[in-house]
Amino acid sequence: MITKFFIITLIIVKDVCSQQCQLSAANMNKSWVFAVATPLNKVELLHRDILQDQEQLYLICKNNDVIRLRCNHGRMSNIPAGARCSRRIKATINPIDNEKCRQNNGQMYDIRYALPIGEGVQSLYQVCYSGNFEAPIYSRHLVYRFNLAASPYQRPQFVTGGVVSQSRADSFETANIFNSFVRLLGYAQNYVKSPRVGDRIMDRGHLVNSQDFLTYDQMDETFKYINVMAQFGSINRSNWKKIENWIHKLPHTGTETFVEVVTGTFGVLELPHSQTQRPTPMFLMANNKNPIPKWSYKVAKYEGKCHAFVTYNNPFGRPNLSESPCVSVPCPLYLNFNNTITEGGASDCCDPYRLAVIVGDQANLCRANTSRKRIRPHS
Repeated sequence: MITKFFIITLIIVKDVCSQQCQLSAANMNKSWVFAVATPLNKVELLHRDILQDQEQLYLICKNNDVIRLRCNHGRMSNIPAGARCSRRIKATINPIDNEKCRQNNGQMYDIRYALPIGEGVQSLYQVCYSGNFEAPIYSRHLVYRFNLAASPYQRPQFVTGGVVSQSRADSFETANIFNSFVRLLGYAQNYVKSPRVGDRIMDRGHLVNSQDFLTYDQMDETFKYINVMAQFGSINRSNWKKIENWIHKLPHTGTETFVEVVTGTFGVLELPHSQTQRPTPMFLMANNKNPIPKWSYKVAKYEGKCHAFVTYNNPFGRPNLSESPCVSVPCPLYLNFNNTITEGGASDCCDPYRLAVIVGDQANLCRANTSRKRIRPHS
């Protein structure tokens, strides 16, 4: 009897799965914002790559220009021939009036879409940004589970979004980075060899990882200067990328469909002056603005458990561990850092509770009955 029940269950599961539609890169297109209807008939952004039988996928352009595709017995209807969207909806940066972030007089901003259908406002991620220091303090977003295969993705240009100054955007240009290092460390500094693009060492480092979003339109919206920290390129592509990749895969390890993530910066990097050897705080703008952070961190909460990570944003030396906000703990399975070379940025796994005490309450994701505002999970 048990065997018969098991076989019937397998047949039912197989039949249900065969009716689903697995989205692929061929279904993705930068021209539209992708959304779906929930069981309660609300329209929400698309965060999963599998649609149920008869479920509709909305391709939203602007106003009421919406294409509706349907999953029909395992086959996804195609975008109509000749369909175009010359100017899709862009996410805007909006202050959250009833929530302040305390560090450096920061203001909390919600990066969101205003869709012409459904409930309208749809949050993508949130950033605490200090206008006084021209720098983000921390961000928060949700990482959803999906299996969409990697495909060529054309990165857009970064935009200021009406909140970040053009001066801050300009400070990330290679020539301006070189000039800032010379201004602060003297002409004999050898960290940045020249103002040529080939000698660039600094990235516009994402706080909210573009890889954590399913659709091209959502990925594009992470390319905003409010979501950028001054991060050394060798670190961005080494240990920091390992942290991002590990968190990105975390939803595949359990039953919950999303991970809650806070990313932030801590401290200001100091480098020795080329003549006096005096430790010099590093900024990419005059008047101590747009600091190069000394540390970057991520805290990820999944199925009630928190994981915390810290990276030293300095490819030229090793950290003074007494200054680190991290109290080291064993790293989770499959996360291994390369700390034998300084270029990758010394990284460690941390006690999340101790980290939150040092960097701020925003990192305390696992505290019981937290009053911290959260991005609303989507179905």
